[in-house]
Amino acid sequence: MSSRSLLATATVGLGLGLWACQGDPLHVYRVVYPASALPGGPPTASLLPEACYQPRDLPAPVASSQLAAESFCAVGKRPGTGTVSSNAVVAEEWTLFGGSDGEEFLLRKGSQGMTVGSSGRREGSQYVFTTSQLTLASVCPGQASTFDGGFFPPMATAVVAECNGKCVNLTSDPAHCGACGIVCPEGFVCAFSRCQQSCGGIGFFTCGGVQVDTSVDRNHCGACNNPCPPGTVCAPQFGVSQLGRCVQPCEALCARDSLSEGCGAPSIVTREVSTVVEVALSGDALTGNLVQGVAYVCHDGGCAPDFGSRCPSCTVALPLNGRKTVAGSEAKSQ
Repeated sequence: MSSRSLLATATVGLGLGLWACQGDPLHVYRVVYPASALPGGPPTASLLPEACYQPRDLPAPVASSQLAAESFCAVGKRPGTGTVSSNAVVAEEWTLFGGSDGEEFLLRKGSQGMTVGSSGRREGSQYVFTTSQLTLASVCPGQASTFDGGFFPPMATAVVAECNGKCVNLTSDPAHCGACGIVCPEGFVCAFSRCQQSCGGIGFFTCGGVQVDTSVDRNHCGACNNPCPPGTVCAPQFGVSQLGRCVQPCEALCARDSLSEGCGAPSIVTREVSTVVEVALSGDALTGNLVQGVAYVCHDGGCAPDFGSRCPSCTVALPLNGRKTVAGSEAKSQ
């Protein structure tokens, strides 16, 4: 829950006490609305509108920034089935009341007992209440591709994390082996998040009269006098060959060298779920709409160019209606 929502909830509790002292009635309603899915809400058996999903023709993620985006928002493509009968509804208990400063408050208590408080305003018989919840994450773009065979399937994917503002491979970075700041001793490698004397391969050869480990040596990677290009490390290809190959820092499962640039720059990604409730009171009846939207934003760093397609933002509006269930004197005594 956002700080605004927490403040609203706290203010709601204060308002309840004020109103009880003033002797004003609480308005309690039983409200129902269609059991259609809402973006940013709990999963249901129903389907969101097409705009809330990835386009059907969107290619599978390839770049590390695309993988990072999808791991954060986890939207995916719209499934072909999963509808709900038109008469299925969500029922909630709503309590409306006003504070001494003219601000209005709404408490929504769902079927699972969760209560959400929000503040709002009133114009005549019209009420508008708003809440917003913001989730912020620092996402690293670097991530190893899926391992498709060999001897180490449980350790097939590099663990990428942010250390000192840079994304590093905790699986194979000897400057951050297993955790940020864990430095391997001189001459050791970082293999599967542990400092070891070697990667366990058979890559030792004599190059220029000196014995070198061609499985991790950047100047003799896989063979004598085969230097790796700048920005890459030498690492063995487990399950296929113990000989070294030049790979990106976040593809390695074992390496001796640490690159200052790490695995790229982290991106600041946010997910904001906003809810607006607009209702009108007429006697004991309540009618209106519940509008909920989710917005994904990638702010900087290694944002995927197609971030908006992989993490689409959308809004859904649902009609609602309710009836007063508790008289003022009864609500005041609770």
